[in-house]
Amino acid sequence: MFKTVVLALDGSEHAEHALETVAGLVSDGSVDTIHLLNVVPPRASEMVLSAESYIEIEHAYVATLGYETDLGKELLARASKTLTAAGANWIHEHVISGDPARKVVELADEVGADLIVLGRRGLGGLTGALLGSVTRRVQHETSVAVLTVA
Repeated sequence: MFKTVVLALDGSEHAEHALETVAGLVSDGSVDTIHLLNVVPPRASEMVLSAESYIEIEHAYVATLGYETDLGKELLARASKTLTAAGANWIHEHVISGDPARKVVELADEVGADLIVLGRRGLGGLTGALLGSVTRRVQHETSVAVLTVA
């Protein structure tokens, strides 16, 4: 049994499979507390960029931050419903801005997780190209067990 699980969700197909996997663990009585996490991509100021790129990306970030945060909240609310239907009692939702891999590891440490569950591949895009595989980085940066779902 896993006392505390961090489930990272980004709306990708692999993340949906990770959600289904955790719902199965809940149904089996193998999970006690679940922390759902959606990480909004980092601000331009957190990345190494040229001055011109920084200004362009920073403006785009500010313009979309509220929208992305709302999407993250909706994503986690739907996941909570799925997990509640599977029998989960203790679900916590976290929408955080920053480096996705770092935030997953930090939350797992903060809540004393004994399992991190995430999809093998996320949405990727520009942020993924700049930061590398979130899944790979989480696996290397944490001492918590990681379940990677395809």
